[in-house]
Amino acid sequence: MNPLGSSVLKSALNKGSYGLLLLLLCSIGFAQEAAKSVEKKGDPARWYEADSTQRDYLETLKKEAQSVYQESKSKCHLLPANERGDCNKDADKQLASDLATAKKQAMEQHN
Repeated sequence: MNPLGSSVLKSALNKGSYGLLLLLLCSIGFAQEAAKSVEKKGDPARWYEADSTQRDYLETLKKEAQSVYQESKSKCHLLPANERGDCNKDADKQLASDLATAKKQAMEQHN
């Protein structure tokens, strides 16, 4: 048990607050269980597996960059016509930058 938990426990026992102690212990256990279950609830196991090769890692980073790019382009489409051109250019520049960064990260990660 962590130091904070043990001091709270001692304090509750000294004051005879067994109801509070029981509530505290239940809430700690519930919070820990909730944190575990949220992480994997409905998620495929592959989401929690590390990329095993430089190529796999690079492909994952490229997919993420493309996803951000598509989201940016969708937002550009919602802008007035006179602002779309600049927005699309910015999205293109950001994609190029993200892909260059992805290559660097993949090289560093697996060397």
